Amino acid sequence: MLFVFLAVLGVVLVAVGIYLPRTGKDVIAERLAAFNHRARSLEEIELQQPFTERVVRPFIRQLADAMGRFQQARSKNPKEGQVKGLEAIQAKLALAGNPYRWTPADYLGMKAFAALLLGGLLMLIAPSYMGALFTPGPWLVLPVAGLIGVIMGSVVINKLVAIEV
Repeated sequence: MLFVFLAVLGVVLVAVGIYLPRTGKDVIAERLAAFNHRARSLEEIELQQPFTERVVRPFIRQLADAMGRFQQARSKNPKEGQVKGLEAIQAKLALAGNPYRWTPADYLGMKAFAALLLGGLLMLIAPSYMGALFTPGPWLVLPVAGLIGVIMGSVVINKLVAIEV
């Protein structure tokens, strides 16, 4: 008799346990829904993007645009040469597996950024050494540092693109 009573009590408790959570209010779900329905401002949406997407990538694209305008100004046939160059860069990026989702403009911008960064660092680290190379004056240091930066930037970026994943 005791076993039957315990079996019936167990079945009743299981039924009550299954039925009760469905009838009551779910406090946690209500609180989460309150936070979910709050409208986010445009600033919050923009700040959720990573720093590289908000700041670095637009800066690099602007550098690439400036570099493209400079190339067009100095080229005799700007459209044809630029298209061939961009196609060659796109082919290299495709062979490398499109690292960092770079476009040819991103690649050129990164190359210009690396040139500016490395040239500036070279000038800051050893201005007396660079100045001693040129007797007319230190104003020649910046173009030479920029040229070295372009070469080193190209080497660094080519190494990044050449890395196989």
